[in-house]
Amino acid sequence: MKATNQESITGRSQVLALASLFVVWLVSALAAPAHADALAKPTNALAREHLTTGNRYYRVREFEKAIEEYKAGAVREDAPVFYYNLGQCYRQLGRYEDAIWHYERFLDRGKPTGEVEASVKKFIVQMKGELEKKARSQPPVEPAPPPIPDSASPGKMLPAILPPAERRRGMPLQRKLAIGVGAAGAAVLGLGVVLGIRAESFEDDADAICPMSACDRADEATKLIDRGKTNALYANVAFGVGGAAMIGAAVLWITGAPREHKGTVIAPQVSRAFTGVTASVRF
Repeated sequence: MKATNQESITGRSQVLALASLFVVWLVSALAAPAHADALAKPTNALAREHLTTGNRYYRVREFEKAIEEYKAGAVREDAPVFYYNLGQCYRQLGRYEDAIWHYERFLDRGKPTGEVEASVKKFIVQMKGELEKKARSQPPVEPAPPPIPDSASPGKMLPAILPPAERRRGMPLQRKLAIGVGAAGAAVLGLGVVLGIRAESFEDDADAICPMSACDRADEATKLIDRGKTNALYANVAFGVGGAAMIGAAVLWITGAPREHKGTVIAPQVSRAFTGVTASVRF
């Protein structure tokens, strides 16, 4: 009977001891730092291989290759450690926006605490500060408009600002037409001069052949005189057409002045004694 009681007590002691060990293990597991799980290796075998390979590239500062391995591993298993390692790689490369995104993803998924959490948040603050400095140092996208002076000399006019289309406009079509008509008129006048010279030449040849009213070569002289008269007629027509063309070209040139030379130009006037708007009419 005593032996049976002794065995019962011994069995109870063993059960209590095992229960105590389980409680100790459970408490120690709950008290373990959270970052141990946050940086835990993935359970998938292929994901672990990509993690190991990426770590090797990271140690030799081949950050681009390490990024490829970490991304391939994250595709296999969405483990928080991949986001942490990607953040580290992008930070080393100076790609702060990508690094911040992965660090914040790691904080959200991994829920780290302690030194790991503090270091990641410190990295994020530092990189955001660098991005803000870079943004402040960049020049504006478009240049600022020129400032208007507070005062100017009395009576000094500020230049009128014309639209870009007005400044870039070329010669009006009417003036181009005037140049063409004028060139054609000059050519016709030149032809009239040539015909007039030929007419005088025919008459001179007729006088040389038959200086008198009656001679042996009267018929030949008559033909030369007729050719001279024909050339003289054509010369007169050419002078008339060419002159009309030149007059028309002049009219087209005068009436085809650019539009910006006409109308009313309004420009502000600033001076010590007067501030207002003046208008001038151009014709």
